[in-house]
Amino acid sequence: MLLILIGLVFFNEGLILMKNLATKDLFKNYYHLEPSMAQKLAVLTAAPSLLKILTGFIIDAKLFAQRKHILMISGTVQFVCYFLLTFIRFDSAYAVTALLACATLSLVFQDTTMESYIVQQARYDPINGQQDLQAYRLIFFGVGLGVGGTVSAFAD
Repeated sequence: MLLILIGLVFFNEGLILMKNLATKDLFKNYYHLEPSMAQKLAVLTAAPSLLKILTGFIIDAKLFAQRKHILMISGTVQFVCYFLLTFIRFDSAYAVTALLACATLSLVFQDTTMESYIVQQARYDPINGQQDLQAYRLIFFGVGLGVGGTVSAFAD
């Protein structure tokens, strides 16, 4: 079960990296923002990534009963944010930026949670545990990145 979770979360993370290209295109072509303003908003969408250390403290403090609850909550938040972005046309680039920042924050929680799972599982196999899981993680991250890049190349 853990391997499936690792694969899905890091495949998702690879896909989400293509969001940066789509965000810049959205700000430039649909909202007709100046490059400096578009870059400021793009940076704000990625700003929650700076909170990764804080999310690590939250997850290690075990504020939730189990880490899988964090994955379920953050996955749901991320789904809702991208669902709204997909099916609702927002007139304001700031609303889009807020939803993208919220989705990025949920991805940070997912990433930190999975990293803690990897560290926990690595303790069971002190010789090859972490290397095997990190390799598995990077394979799915790369596949997600490749799929995301391919899909974004053909999107209009």
